[in-house]
Amino acid sequence: AALGEKAGTVEALLSDGEASAVAVDELVAGAVADARKREADATVEVDIEQNAEAAAGWTTRVRADALRAVVENTVENALVHHDGEGVERADGGPWVGVSLEREAVGGDAPSGERPDRFVLTVTDDGPGIPEHEIAAIESGQETALEHGSGLGLWVVAWGAAAVGADVDYAEREPRGTRVRVSIPVVD
Repeated sequence: AALGEKAGTVEALLSDGEASAVAVDELVAGAVADARKREADATVEVDIEQNAEAAAGWTTRVRADALRAVVENTVENALVHHDGEGVERADGGPWVGVSLEREAVGGDAPSGERPDRFVLTVTDDGPGIPEHEIAAIESGQETALEHGSGLGLWVVAWGAAAVGADVDYAEREPRGTRVRVSIPVVD
């Protein structure tokens, strides 16, 4: 059933969709609240930046369905693939940290060169993502020797492509994964 639901999400992501005004902070907060309901035993912390750049607003014009799929699947992947041997909680249970900040145009670059970005960071203390799965996503294809165990990472990749976001995966010390999603601010 879960695979069928993900397949439906993939089908929607691959079709053309309309961009609309999306309050990114509200979308992230809603996705975290949903994750907390689904995984009541997990710890899901959220930190939405409140500074001068953030005061400029949390709205961008993108495909809301695609952005929601990126956020939901990034958080869900961290929870579902946790092995119960984490380091953030005394009992080793699932822990996920979600943060959102607004990154202003870098340096002296004219505003037309690089738009402001919303940066979503999801960290966990699970076993990490196998290197071959990241390689398959980054290459854009699976082979008999390099393939993923599900559709979650593909949903993140295709959803990010639909909203013009960049996704970076990194190992987290002492264990776990840090996923950074850089979302363009579009007026």
